[in-house]
Amino acid sequence: MYASVGALGRLGTTGTWNQAILGISPREGRADDRFLGSWLAHLKPTLASLFRSNTQDNLNAEQVANLPYTDTSFEDQRRIADFLDAETARVDRLIRLREEQVKLQDARVLGIIAKALFGGASCLPRQATGLPWMPTIPESWRLGPVYAYFDVRLGKMLNPERVRGAHPRPYLRNANVHWFSRPLMT
Repeated sequence: MYASVGALGRLGTTGTWNQAILGISPREGRADDRFLGSWLAHLKPTLASLFRSNTQDNLNAEQVANLPYTDTSFEDQRRIADFLDAETARVDRLIRLREEQVKLQDARVLGIIAKALFGGASCLPRQATGLPWMPTIPESWRLGPVYAYFDVRLGKMLNPERVRGAHPRPYLRNANVHWFSRPLMT
């Protein structure tokens, strides 16, 4: 009822809770608790219009008790809840499969990049590097330390008091660096 208004959970055993949590128990043979959970989740976006505080979102027990609820038969509630459980499980499975697919695709892209960067896309004669992560490279390639090819500079900490000038430059933070995405600079 306070702060995380609308967060739902199911207590699978007899228990007690503090004043920030409102318990709703279905009446025997009248309401299915799974259907109620889905109904309340459906109402969550509208709860903000009921908040009664300037500092912390909250509802009271009377407001929740007066939320609209459907007079659907217990049997229909169970059928709907069974359907929602099955569909939710199906969607959750699809999400897991898609996340795994994305991981595999990212690994494949990294593999292709590594192969290209290490000269694996060419059929030139190869030489051993002695590096476990890059065992061979084309014979015409030479290896050297990064500093032989680039200027390497450590970054500076941002000091908001010292930010001056008409044309400030973007500040790249560690949190802005992500694989396969354009960095967001602040």
